Amino acid sequence: MSESRYKNRESDSKAKSVISAILIGIGIAGLIDIIIFHSILQWHHTSSHIIIPNTIESLRINILHDGVFLAFSLIITISGIIILWVSQSSKDKDYFLSYKRSFIGLVFIGFGGFNTIEGIINHHILQMHHVIEVADPFIFDLTFLVIGGLAFLTLG
Repeated sequence: MSESRYKNRESDSKAKSVISAILIGIGIAGLIDIIIFHSILQWHHTSSHIIIPNTIESLRINILHDGVFLAFSLIITISGIIILWVSQSSKDKDYFLSYKRSFIGLVFIGFGGFNTIEGIINHHILQMHHVIEVADPFIFDLTFLVIGGLAFLTLG
């Protein structure tokens, strides 16, 4: 194989690894959000500040929105895994193993980036929901941005 074709293939492999890591991080952030905050703790739903879940019908709508968000998160995660899997040849696996710390860092960047963007847009700008629906949710929303968003971006 000529050197330029090898460099192009190596560059393509690096780009696919970056994309897959970021997608996996985004998907995991969404899955953790929906599992922990929406289902286990039941602190909020995807649209609980707009459609207050105080009736069976409004709760059903909120759960439907949670399901759509869950499906989106799962599709993003699976897409990242598929891109990683399909793009890795035997030589590429050596590349992946030698750069696994970078890959994990990129997963953290995807995770923190998603939480930062989702937190700013959904919690602060659109106010679709807050981390926890209390009288003054600002400190909880800010803590989520710092720990779930900026800390993971920094770790990445």
